[in-house]
Amino acid sequence: MGFDFPQDRGIREDYDPDFVPSTDPVEDWACHSVLLTQGVVQIEYLCNLRNVHAENFDLFALPLKIKHSDGGPARVVAIESAGDRHEQ
Repeated sequence: MGFDFPQDRGIREDYDPDFVPSTDPVEDWACHSVLLTQGVVQIEYLCNLRNVHAENFDLFALPLKIKHSDGGPARVVAIESAGDRHEQ
């Protein structure tokens, strides 16, 4: 699942001076807590999604492997087939 925004409330702590953590960590980290435990891979902070016009496309995520880490930066590419592209 891909996101082009900080999906979990807890991530916004650095940007929101009025942030108050929830007493329930799942509320602040719902996507990480729920999706990852169900095996759903997350690709965060995608950009240029408005340039993808096809309903169906191939998505390639090429992560930088970082030793002893459960995540890292990735080059993510969407490839549209010429017949699937819908100009907007």
